[in-house]
Amino acid sequence: MVRHVFIAGALFAAIAICGTQAQAQVAGEYRLDVQDKLRVRVIDWRAPVGDANEWKALSGEFVVNPAGFVSLPLVGEVFARNETTSGLASLIADRLQQKVGLSQRPDASVEVIEYRPFYVLGTVATPGGYSYRPQLTALQALSIAGGLLRSAATGGALEREALTSRGELRLLSVEQLSLRIKQARLEAELSNAPQIVMPADIAARNLDRDVARLIREEQLMFDARRESVQSQIASLNSTKVVLSQEIEFLQAKGASLERQYQLARKELENINALAAKGLAASGRQLSLEQNTAQYDTSRLEVSVASLRAKQDLGKMDREVAELRGKARTDTLLSLNEVRTKLAAIAEKLETTQALIANTEAYSPELDLPAAQGEVRRPVFRVTRVVNGSPTSLNLDEADPVLPGDVLTVGRERSKSRTGGLDVNLR
Repeated sequence: MVRHVFIAGALFAAIAICGTQAQAQVAGEYRLDVQDKLRVRVIDWRAPVGDANEWKALSGEFVVNPAGFVSLPLVGEVFARNETTSGLASLIADRLQQKVGLSQRPDASVEVIEYRPFYVLGTVATPGGYSYRPQLTALQALSIAGGLLRSAATGGALEREALTSRGELRLLSVEQLSLRIKQARLEAELSNAPQIVMPADIAARNLDRDVARLIREEQLMFDARRESVQSQIASLNSTKVVLSQEIEFLQAKGASLERQYQLARKELENINALAAKGLAASGRQLSLEQNTAQYDTSRLEVSVASLRAKQDLGKMDREVAELRGKARTDTLLSLNEVRTKLAAIAEKLETTQALIANTEAYSPELDLPAAQGEVRRPVFRVTRVVNGSPTSLNLDEADPVLPGDVLTVGRERSKSRTGGLDVNLR
């Protein structure tokens, strides 16, 4: 716990030091460091002759060496790192007075004639090292490096490739969303649900005009297909009712004919017995035989009609079952087709996203056009040495850049757009 507190404190201190240095630069208090080129002049006033004498040996141009010192004749090495020009001038004057044994302290002046460089990397037209300028900001440093690198430098090929990939990504995403909504409709049909249940991520976007339109279209399709099947089943059920009533009627008619047939046969048997004894006329016997045969024929016709009605009734049951089975089979086939397409789209989406990522990774200069109203701003990050250790910081456009800084410039990535439909909805 103590170690974490110490690390957090050290990090806060480093950031605070960076901020202090930046504020000092803005205020004009330039701090010297390695590679600064200086012009030094030393003059002392000689009262006896009333003239100012310049120390030629000490006057000239000097560079702060890698150790942070300035090597001067007579004076030797004077530590210059993190000193201001006025502070270094005082050190030189004091050292010269002590070294030579002057009674009066000479006057020294130090002027920076060439600042140590700062460096600009990333998506800029001309990366490299540049001489520092006082009160330099991140946006000014970007301008010095030629501004953001445009994709025209690559002949537009990479831009066309990325735009094509992004367009395909948007189309795939729209198709994926449409198929997922269709899948929800087919699953509702398969389970004979009263309504479609959308996935949670799609249901949460029901206020999106495009999503709402797709859901509404599938709901209309769901209602139409269900009503069509129910209407056909209702028609078949109505036919079944008529056939059932017809069978009942035929059964009643058959029972009535059976009774009439039995009566006719009984009467015929009586007449035949009387005719055998010579007590009945042959005409009467013939008439009864005809009636009995007619009743038998009608009874057979009713039996056949009843059998056909029962067959038709069974056929209606089979047609209802076949209708339900066909609707289920069609739904299963469509659902399998949708799932196959979704799997293919998911693979295409992954491939397309990988292509876009590779294009952007290998071509950081890619400058895709922004959407209407979208501002594509540069992004700044600086690596700055603080107390001998490199520290990385994010900068805004107006933040100062210090001598020796390594400024990395990037570009905001625009969010993928699908005309109201998000990418990668799965």
